[in-house]
Amino acid sequence: MADTAVAVLALVRFPASTTAAGQARRFDTGQQRGIEAGIAAVNRRVLSRVPPDAAHGCTRE
Repeated sequence: MADTAVAVLALVRFPASTTAAGQARRFDTGQQRGIEAGIAAVNRRVLSRVPPDAAHGCTRE
């Protein structure tokens, strides 16, 4: 089963890191802060639904 997953994942092409950097440059500082705030909100919402014993180690607190 693992071999099947590896075979499928091997077909996926990932963009070069320079592509990701180029995309990141398209956003100004305010937009980047907004994106980070949105990601943080999603993470908080997801972690609020995880039992505390299972969430241990998922946060910096």
